[in-house]
Amino acid sequence: MAKKSTETTTDRFEQFRARGIALRQKTHQRKRGFVTDEPFVLGEEYGFNPPIEIQKPVYTDRLAIEEMSRAGNANGVLRLMFKDDYRRFLAALNDTGDDAEEIALGVFIDIQTHFYGEGIMDELGTFPM
Repeated sequence: MAKKSTETTTDRFEQFRARGIALRQKTHQRKRGFVTDEPFVLGEEYGFNPPIEIQKPVYTDRLAIEEMSRAGNANGVLRLMFKDDYRRFLAALNDTGDDAEEIALGVFIDIQTHFYGEGIMDELGTFPM
């Protein structure tokens, strides 16, 4: 009978984490870190009551945002970031006229900068709206 491992899932993932850190150090890659865990808020000053709060993206959302950004899928990125408030955000953009795309891009940039800091757009690249 094989001996059952008592190692926890957390312990197994810690080994993967250690391997990833070692590879980053060996190849001199920097880890993209977060500047804040606080939500990005669009409040009453932008016409949102109640405010729209965008939470720090989880891993799967970060992957999707990066992939969609590089592919130029602005609608997908906005939908993912705004979640249940997506339609409310779009409705507000309807009232901005011909500058809606630029405003949406500016909001995207501010959200990314809020969570990742200056220079994040250089890493993601820009995408057409």
